[in-house]
Amino acid sequence: MSEDNRKTRILVACAMKSGSTFIAKVLALYLGAERVEPVPYWGRLEQNLHEHLLASCLDRDIVLQMHVRPHVPNLEIIRKLGIEVVYVWRNLGDVLVSFDDHLRKEDYRNPVCYVHDQRQYLAMPLQRRYRYLIEHAIPWYVSFYLSWRKGREGLPFVETHYEDLVSDPYGYFSRLLVGLGRPVDEDRLRSILASKIPDTRFNKGVNHRSIELISGENKRRLEELLESHCEDLSALRRELPWNLGPRAPRRSIFAGLVGSLSGKR
Repeated sequence: MSEDNRKTRILVACAMKSGSTFIAKVLALYLGAERVEPVPYWGRLEQNLHEHLLASCLDRDIVLQMHVRPHVPNLEIIRKLGIEVVYVWRNLGDVLVSFDDHLRKEDYRNPVCYVHDQRQYLAMPLQRRYRYLIEHAIPWYVSFYLSWRKGREGLPFVETHYEDLVSDPYGYFSRLLVGLGRPVDEDRLRSILASKIPDTRFNKGVNHRSIELISGENKRRLEELLESHCEDLSALRRELPWNLGPRAPRRSIFAGLVGSLSGKR
């Protein structure tokens, strides 16, 4: 529970295949909270907050994990219940590779890119599957990114990146806790990260697999999709692994916007 005796209510607002289950579980363990998934993921529905689904857990500290976009009713509930938002993003090149792994090895029915017949999907060659995901899954990710670019304004909001989680888990969670206005207990955090956390749905946990796995044609196809959008998606194009230059400090993909960490406890 927070120092001012209000309940901890954190929403991990995550694009699919961004390590969010692991993030939510570590946060819940560290904060002594319960990880809650208020909407059944496998219901093949757009995930939205509903107050009646949260009613049974509002008497305790919770960490919500949802592939949720900031539609107006969701924002109303976030503000009403004093929910802090942890936004998780991953570059779209590596998302393609991980999403394909998910459709092949796990449940292929999901609210981001629904596949009706897994056998037909698997019958396509690898690069054809990547092309399919560029055409049918990436638009959801772009909508997720653009809607949170606007919807974050005025919220207690911390932006985080999957790539930082993979390269330096301790640094990632330390910065996240500071962003949430929580103290960092180094020993406690390191102990949690060193423990075996079951059912995290963490796939490979490797950055930049897409450099080798995605064909040049599909790399160009993905870039063209971003370039042809009416909004400026140059930040998403620059962060594609094959476009990265010498490693530099990460710059927010929401750079120039206001509202980050506003209302921090």
